[in-house]
Amino acid sequence: MGSCCARIAAMLVLSAGMVSVCLFAGEEEETFDRLFGKEAEQVMRSLDRADDGAFAAKLLAAGDSVEEQPAFRALLCEKAYEFGVRIPSGYATAVKAMLCLVEVVPERKDDWDEKLLNVYQLQYKGARSADEKARAGADLLPLLLALADARVQAWKFAEAVALYRRAIPVDAAVQGGGEQRIQILLRYAETRQRLLERVGQLRTHLQGRPDDKDAAANLVQLCLVELDNPAEAARYANHLGDDVFKKYVLVAAMKAANLPEQAALGLAKWYKDLADGAADLVKPRMLARAKCYYERYVALHMAEDAAGTAARAALEQVTEELDRLVPPACVRELVVEALVDGNSEFWVTPKGVFWKSLGVAKPGRHGGANEPTWINGRKWMPQWGKPGEERGFDETKPYLLPVGKLDFKLDLQAVGTTKGCQGIERRDPVSLRTRSGALVVSIPDHNYDSRWYRFRLYRP
Repeated sequence: MGSCCARIAAMLVLSAGMVSVCLFAGEEEETFDRLFGKEAEQVMRSLDRADDGAFAAKLLAAGDSVEEQPAFRALLCEKAYEFGVRIPSGYATAVKAMLCLVEVVPERKDDWDEKLLNVYQLQYKGARSADEKARAGADLLPLLLALADARVQAWKFAEAVALYRRAIPVDAAVQGGGEQRIQILLRYAETRQRLLERVGQLRTHLQGRPDDKDAAANLVQLCLVELDNPAEAARYANHLGDDVFKKYVLVAAMKAANLPEQAALGLAKWYKDLADGAADLVKPRMLARAKCYYERYVALHMAEDAAGTAARAALEQVTEELDRLVPPACVRELVVEALVDGNSEFWVTPKGVFWKSLGVAKPGRHGGANEPTWINGRKWMPQWGKPGEERGFDETKPYLLPVGKLDFKLDLQAVGTTKGCQGIERRDPVSLRTRSGALVVSIPDHNYDSRWYRFRLYRP
């Protein structure tokens, strides 16, 4: 390094696996080579694969010692993964490295999830006994499903299909009981993928045969009903021969809030008719559209007349049918209140929540008590694996909730001596992190005596 500043920036101390480093942005690779380059080359040439695991652990420990240098820490974690994933004894280190990267470089979470999935799959594949396979599968399954669900949301149905198929035997290995649900999700993704392929074929056909009104009508119907995308359907409306159908398609592409009452009523009836002839998979979306337009009409129609009465009756009918067809929506927030005395974790998965006790009093069980956990105002009495023990390492059976995507933020609302208290008493900090395809609220509570904690998990 030529300049004085660069020489100062390269001042490094390496002792007992700890790194003290001062460097400028962009010098991470050079710093790594200075500190670990020779050893990395030796490990790569070594015939003893155990060296990879040991070196990975060393790199991860070094990363933990440079928290004030996030870019360098991220590089060390990436290197730790690369070496750790080469040998079964290094898998645990590789997992820790990826979980660290999710926190340090969250904008690349998709990359880290893919690598985490890879190492979980290696652990699962390398399991020698049924118990080992079940333990490895317990980490692998939630991540497989979370990534598959994310692919569906991104309309990457082919990738989702592959992930759901991988999840089915894993669910069986861990006796998760979710095969029927996964099969339903798989069939949905397969159907949507075939639909996108058909839409692509029709688009290509219309480019060469723009006067093919039957193909245009088929394409518009697929976009409008199956894809529930009226804006996309409107792109091909000029190819239609049916002027009435064309009019509805073009109006449906407008925002509901901008429609006059008669246009809203016309669309409400039209979508209701579409719902009557739609497949079960898309019927709820057509009913939701009809409900939206009926609500717009009722809000605008001030007269107490037969038309208003009929619209309100139709709105009630559509709402009842929609409630019958659509499962409960994913929760928007979780407000949790529990009595805690000692290190505990509240785990959140796409399917529900559960507690883990880390060696001391279990949540709700301090001093002979047996207090419930309150979730969104409802009482949940946790069922512990060792119900006769008030203390120790243990976890509860899941409390099933339609949680869905794990995109929550944490808001600590209260800590005090009584349920429903206000204010936050000074205790060990509560934190939120991602682990094994779940969100974990960590409550260390190493302080004296128990306290009621109330925290809110919300979607930003």
